[in-house]
Parts: sequence; C-alpha cells; structure tokens
Amino acid sequence: DADEELAVALAATAGFAIDNARLFAESKRARAWAAASAEITADFLSAEAGDTVALLSSRMLELADADLVFVCLQNDDPTLLRVAVARGPLAGDLEGLEFLLAGSVAGSVIEGRQPRVLEELQLPTGPGSTATHLGPTMAVPLQAQTGVLGALLVSRASGRRRFSPADLELAADFAGQASVAITLAEARADKQRM
Repeated sequence: DADEELAVALAATAGFAIDNARLFAESKRARAWAAASAEITADFLSAEAGDTVALLSSRMLELADADLVFVCLQNDDPTLLRVAVARGPLAGDLEGLEFLLAGSVAGSVIEGRQPRVLEELQLPTGPGSTATHLGPTMAVPLQAQTGVLGALLVSRASGRRRFSPADLELAADFAGQASVAITLAEARADKQRM
C-alpha cells in the first residue's frame, strides 16, 4: 500500500512537471512569435520595404523548426502555381518553379480555403526532375479581401516530429501577414507604375 501511494504521488508530481514544461515551451514560442511579428510589422511600415514575404518565410522556418518553407502564388495562367519564395536546407532550386494547380496540395488548400496538416508531401517538380518526399507538412491558404492569393507550405524532413495545433496556428498567423505583405507589394508596384 505504501509503494502504491508513493507511485501515485510521483505520477502526480511528474504530470505537474511535464505540464509546466509544456506551458514554458508554449510561452517561449509565443514570445518568439511576438518578436517576429513586431519585426515584420516594422518592415511593412517601412517606406523602403524589402521582400517581406522572404523575411516571413525565413522567420517561419526558424520558429516552426522546419526544413523547408515555400510560398506558392497563382500565376497569370490560372491552371499554374509558381513558387515565389523558398527557404530552408531543402529549398534547392524550388524557387521560380511552376507546376499545375490541379492535383497539388497547394491547389487543394487554395480551392478549399482551409489549412491542412499532412504526414508527408511530395514536392512539386519541374520537367526532368526527380520527386522529393518530405515529412510532416502544414499547408495554409494565403487569403486576402480580393480572394485567395496562393498557399504557404511548411515542411519538415521525413522522420521528424509532427506539427502541433499550436504550430498550425502560428502558420495561419504568418499566412495572414504574408497575404498583407503581398497585397502591399502589389499596391506599391501599382503606385510606382502610376
């Protein structure tokens, strides 16, 4: 009986310690997100704003502990998507690649307007390229007032841990900021043309 009481007390203490560690990790992630959000907002407001989508992608790569972050935008041809930005060790020559909207994960997220978490992802490839398989992936639509602009995809290498609901919330926040950045960049380009 004494051993059982001791085991129950130890289990309760261990549960408390694990819960505190989880809360501390979430708090640390929230602080990092707040700092990144402030940096990105300052970049938005800058008159000489650089490539904010690239900055967003780099920060997302770091905060989500990902191996690849890429942004797919709709093309002049409505059947195609173009990888506008790709960051991370697995980015390779993905940036600038065009691929079919139909049948792609990015396409399904754009059409459904809902984020998805996948166990694995096959990267889009160009002609003559071999397919690259990734592990856990989040795909989030980039939505603006005018409609869906594209998709943000965040991936880890095969065999790495899955993304949590908190990770998906972070990706959705970044997707919202990326949508604003893309809309602002288009408005600035229109203003310069005028």
